[in-house]
Amino acid sequence: MLAGPRARLLPVALAALVPMACASWFSAQLEAPPGATLEDAWRLYQISDDAKAMAIAIDEQAGRKVWGIRYGYLSQESAGRGAMDECRSSVNRTGIKADCHLLAVGNRRPPGAVAACADGRATPSFCELMNALVPPDPLP
Repeated sequence: MLAGPRARLLPVALAALVPMACASWFSAQLEAPPGATLEDAWRLYQISDDAKAMAIAIDEQAGRKVWGIRYGYLSQESAGRGAMDECRSSVNRTGIKADCHLLAVGNRRPPGAVAACADGRATPSFCELMNALVPPDPLP
């Protein structure tokens, strides 16, 4: 059994570890309610933790959109992978004809999406949506 100063440090150390354990347990998808619009999902995304990502697929011919959102992750990279996986799952489930692209990573535009919009690889509707929702990075 511990005694003295070490005994007093144990509860403090355990209290410091609990939030870290909860952070990895809490890393999950941000669920929009059934029938939620993209605007609803975007509002939920904006209020979520920083280690987050949102991916979207836009079927321009059918006028349909699906998305994936992940938040509270330990890294932006893992949040991005999770958002892309969720988006692809939604594409498969709904049968829309579109590819998923990261719309936002954290509170920033993904460099790959910015480049795809600049060189014409991304669809105009994706680029318009990104420009409308995700502010550009400030100039240095």
